[in-house]
Amino acid sequence: MKNYFKLLYILLAIGWLFSCENEPIMYDSSKNHVAFTQGEVLIAENAGMVGIPVMVVATLDDAAVTVDFMFDADQSVASEGTDFTIENDPMTLSFPNGWGYDTIWVTPVDNDVFGGNITFVMRLTTNSLNYQFGAQDSIICTIVDNEHPLGIWIGSYEIEATFVAGYFSDEVWTGIVTEPDPNDVNNLIITGLCGTAYSERLPITASVDLEAMTITLPAGADIGSHDNYGGPVNLYVGTEDNSVDEEAPIVGTINNDGTIEIPMIGIYFAGGINEGLTYGVYNTVWNKVGKSFPIEERRVPVYNQSQIIKIK
Repeated sequence: MKNYFKLLYILLAIGWLFSCENEPIMYDSSKNHVAFTQGEVLIAENAGMVGIPVMVVATLDDAAVTVDFMFDADQSVASEGTDFTIENDPMTLSFPNGWGYDTIWVTPVDNDVFGGNITFVMRLTTNSLNYQFGAQDSIICTIVDNEHPLGIWIGSYEIEATFVAGYFSDEVWTGIVTEPDPNDVNNLIITGLCGTAYSERLPITASVDLEAMTITLPAGADIGSHDNYGGPVNLYVGTEDNSVDEEAPIVGTINNDGTIEIPMIGIYFAGGINEGLTYGVYNTVWNKVGKSFPIEERRVPVYNQSQIIKIK
């Protein structure tokens, strides 16, 4: 009898599966639309001409369509002609197949003055077939200033960590990234300081003094959690007997070739299975392996911006 019920359940399940055919998703011309492919874009000041794609979504047999766009001066900080130029003349995009992509071309002006990042807005206005506009009918473009005063020390680093005290030996830390602080031009944000052996890599903020050519990390900076030993892991000034000074900031030197030297970094377990122990103390030399920080993946600092961009 039990086998009978098992067979019955199986047959019912099979019948249910075959009876539940998915309804196909149907597309018709009422869904035709025009939109930018993204809502924001970062443009390096020295990038040269950059393309901003616009797409038309329609069926294969729909007619050709043109799309007009504009620079929205009222919603922008950057000025056309001063900070960038629009290469399309007229400001009309063409889609001869009735669907697909065309491109707005802009060229940022690369000057020799640091003024911080600036933004401008491009907006789609009309199209020849009166298609609806998608949710992304405008795009915020940020020109990333390449004259940042800390630009020499912004990038990707590999760190030679020379053993001073502790339980291990010399190490090489990779995957460290420095980037500008969006709130303070005198700071660097450092992520991944002790390398890739950390499951959680938290950013810390370091202050830079260009006159003294020093870099300072705060005492107790939390860099994340170690893969094997947990966390949080904090940084302090270390000592030769493998202890740490929990009060003094960590001070190092910046060099004009982009290298950084920070001695006596003490790595301290503030949590995890080794809570209360010092992993080790290291003298560190930071060698730059990337020319600049990857702006498409990192934070967007905007300094001294006089207005907030709001997209309607």
